[in-house]
Amino acid sequence: MLYFLFNFFEELILTLFILVGIAVSSFFKRQTHYLTDLFYQKKVFYLFFRCTYLLLLVCLLSNLWIISNFFYLEASVVDSLSLNTFYYQGNNQPFGTTFFRKDLFTVFLNLLLTVITLFFCFLFYETHKVTQGRGQTYYLEVPVILLTIFLALKLFLYAYDLMLIVITLELTAFSTIILLSLPVTTKANIFPFEAAIKYFVFNAIAISLFLFAIGGYYAIYKSINLLDFPLFQLFEPGFCYEQLETVALLQFIFFSAYLLKLGAAPFHQWVPDVYEGAELTMTALLVVLVGPVLNLKAFVFIKLLLPVFDHHYLLFNLFLFCGIVSVIIGSVNAFTQTRIKRFLAYTGISHLGYILISFGTATYLGFFASFFYLFFYITMNIVFFSLLLITRKTTGMTLIFLNHLKILLNDHFLLFVFFVIPLLSFAGFPPFAGFFSKFFLLVAFVDQQNVGFLILLVFYIVLSAYLYLRFIKVAIFEKLQYQVFIPLRTFSGSMINQNTDTYQRLQTTLQPQKNLGRNLSVHNHFLFLVFILNSSLFLVLGFLPTICLVFQQPLLSLFLFY
Repeated sequence: MLYFLFNFFEELILTLFILVGIAVSSFFKRQTHYLTDLFYQKKVFYLFFRCTYLLLLVCLLSNLWIISNFFYLEASVVDSLSLNTFYYQGNNQPFGTTFFRKDLFTVFLNLLLTVITLFFCFLFYETHKVTQGRGQTYYLEVPVILLTIFLALKLFLYAYDLMLIVITLELTAFSTIILLSLPVTTKANIFPFEAAIKYFVFNAIAISLFLFAIGGYYAIYKSINLLDFPLFQLFEPGFCYEQLETVALLQFIFFSAYLLKLGAAPFHQWVPDVYEGAELTMTALLVVLVGPVLNLKAFVFIKLLLPVFDHHYLLFNLFLFCGIVSVIIGSVNAFTQTRIKRFLAYTGISHLGYILISFGTATYLGFFASFFYLFFYITMNIVFFSLLLITRKTTGMTLIFLNHLKILLNDHFLLFVFFVIPLLSFAGFPPFAGFFSKFFLLVAFVDQQNVGFLILLVFYIVLSAYLYLRFIKVAIFEKLQYQVFIPLRTFSGSMINQNTDTYQRLQTTLQPQKNLGRNLSVHNHFLFLVFILNSSLFLVLGFLPTICLVFQQPLLSLFLFY
């Protein structure tokens, strides 16, 4: 019992705070005089957010301590029930006792999750200070729901039991749906509700497929533990060969549902509509936090399937197929987009395609390339949403179209430079870091001597380079053709009355003010620091690519031995 409390101390503290937050939020909902007093709401809301920051920092320090004392971790985990203990019975069925596995590899993934969540909470906190004005309600449950998503994703990375994986996915999905449906900017905006409904429907389809595949796994293996499947194929190769077609079908269903959750093509239909309809911070939640963590868990799935690759060639072919289709659909559709969020949706599908192609190589070099590509993708999204937040705080508007970015970029050369660097990096231009992430992928195909995929990848890498150059042209150099903005608060001369219910759903036509981007507040300084540091990372790792290679051996060691 003491060992359990020690190893899951972070999770217990997070659960306790979530329960307290739910109780306090329920109290304020029932007390009408507190509910109408924005002073109490504001104080409790920001107190919850400060406690959220504190808990995330505790989790960050705890993960760093575990990684720095990995010898202690090995000694404490190997002889405990948290590591799977297999035993072989006379009925030719292996069984595992692990629900959660907290080893160095999963702790490293949780460290990445904690850092990403800290960035997202900071972006959400800064956005909330802008959108909350007079007459608005402070949603006290928002910090609690954010911590619930963090806890669910944390347990999701630790989970090795398929039912626990589904439960944590559902907890994450329902918490995300609640946040998607909250009218943060204006209560009359119906598009977040539409996005939440679409996300709910496609999530229900994915979970149904998950449960169907899990039932099939249990019918064959008599177990739903991920660690049992490789052991079963090791002990019973003849039986597994007889059930090869059935297992291949179940794996196809399971990973098709997982790709549906990720939004990979041809299961991508929900992604553009949900990204477009959601609020800016909720789109950042899906792009920066939920999607990358699902990709991180895919490394665990691949790790368990790699030793028995001969029995799972259809699965890696599925990754290759969905990866190529995602790159094609994402790149082609991004050309026709003039809206910021839809452009993000289709480029995200394209980047997910490159990650899936790296998985499909079934080589350790491919997994190394996919990890670094995912790392740079997360950094790029943090840069992009930081810029959108800076624009929102400066202009007081939520921008819709790509060429609205010139309102801020034309007036601030520093922002322009540090925004173009990540774009050129993902376009694949040397000496930026994005060039080397795609270079590692190409090297993996060269090592396999797969000339066809290599030529196809080079073609679409060149196509994506033109895509990002076109983005720079549209966002910065093209004349403003669309004058539609979503206002956040009352501005003089804008014909906006924030207190009227008839107008709040409408979009107002505004002429951009001259030099509006110059009116930067002091509160943006830390946001600028986050923006510039993340952008500089692409430049530093581009000029010093050996830093990337230094991490190759430790990452492969984590992947192989934990």
